[in-house]
Amino acid sequence: MSRRLALGVLSLFVLCGAPARVEAEDEVGAATKALADELVQDAWLHVARQSEPARQKALAGDEAFRQGDVALAEQRYAEAIALAPDVPTLYHRHGTALMVLQRTDEALAAFDRALAGPDPGYSWIYEAHANRGNMLLQLGRTEEALAAYVTSLSLKPSVGAHLGRGLLYARQGNFAKAAPDYRAAARLAPESEQLELYAATAEELVVSEAFVDQEAKKPGAVRTASGLVFTDVTPGSGAQPQPTDQVRVRFRGTLRDGSLAHEVDEPMAFPLDQVIPCWTEGIARMRVGGKARLVCPAAIAYGERGGPRIPPGAALAYDIELVSIE
Repeated sequence: MSRRLALGVLSLFVLCGAPARVEAEDEVGAATKALADELVQDAWLHVARQSEPARQKALAGDEAFRQGDVALAEQRYAEAIALAPDVPTLYHRHGTALMVLQRTDEALAAFDRALAGPDPGYSWIYEAHANRGNMLLQLGRTEEALAAYVTSLSLKPSVGAHLGRGLLYARQGNFAKAAPDYRAAARLAPESEQLELYAATAEELVVSEAFVDQEAKKPGAVRTASGLVFTDVTPGSGAQPQPTDQVRVRFRGTLRDGSLAHEVDEPMAFPLDQVIPCWTEGIARMRVGGKARLVCPAAIAYGERGGPRIPPGAALAYDIELVSIE
């Protein structure tokens, strides 16, 4: 599982159900605007029939949410529930505030209560299922989370459900399944550069994995436990470096399509324990005077950060000559 990608996606859970026009300045700001935009007049008329004071408390909660004071919003929604404890809409509002405040267990309980028997006409049901899935995923209840996302998506496609299910698959290391969900989330919120990055990274991880698998099948290739594919092209006759040694090498690095990523004309010296893990492991397998090909999965290269001319999630192939140990 890609830890950086997972953590980044978690920060977007508060965007569940946000319409495309939301311009998120930060997570809380996005959630407050999404919540305000999602306000349905019919739902508030239903609250008013139960208790006008409860409706006023809930509207005050919406205003606090809109202003970015989520703690105050949570208090107002709790007060509204105390006045009208049988209104599902209030539990949905309260759960959303609790979710943003990262009070996961309480948020899950609120979403469960909201979904315990609401009128199927409520517009927010799909969103509550998605948010419930997000809370279950954070609690490690994977199968229940997946079921919640499936239910949500059967009602209406949303950023939250696609994003959450994509993260679930990514945690399982299944980027072939995660990538389509990330891409679907990005399409639903085309203004989000972050979602586009997650989708592109997951897609690159899928095709890069296929590239590394192909390289591992070539004659002479050895695949190590880390995923490195090592081919001893020209065995050297000199000393073999230790991971803490300083080495001098010539190298050329390419992406999976053969385009150039790195190249040096003159031998370069560096401490072997201060480079990407693929190099530390691969060069330590060589002897001075030798040449080798290292195929590096993203996890032991530049990961989801990428770099100049290196897309996030990309695998790299290096042709290396070990010139000396210094």
